[in-house]
Amino acid sequence: MRRQGKSGQENATKVTLADLDSLARDELVELWRRLYRAAPPPRVRRPLLELACAWAIQARDQGGLSPATERQLKGGGDGRTRRRIKPGTRLVREWHGTVHVVEVTTQGFLWQGRTHASLSAIARAITGANWSGPRFFGLKGG
Repeated sequence: MRRQGKSGQENATKVTLADLDSLARDELVELWRRLYRAAPPPRVRRPLLELACAWAIQARDQGGLSPATERQLKGGGDGRTRRRIKPGTRLVREWHGTVHVVEVTTQGFLWQGRTHASLSAIARAITGANWSGPRFFGLKGG
């Protein structure tokens, strides 16, 4: 990391992936601080320092993560990443001794002879409580 900028100080923005192998451990720690604007975890090993710095350098050089990916990683997600259930799929759930079967159609979800717009509406009708429909029918972990 012995790159000299106009100010004479080391500059993390000039370090490339090819430079990482030649850096001393203390230089990698300093690079981490500059790239992430925080100290690395205590006693972190060199391979992780190199990988994390390599990722940050690539993200910097290639524009980083898309806003949708950042939201998804932070737990927000976006509607486009939701898993689609194909029409014709049958979802089965037992609730208090009664088996409930929902068929996925192109118009929505068919349950007890009625088409519903969402699985959550069906889960609410079955349980009497606000449930996530995909979670109730086992399509999401939880």
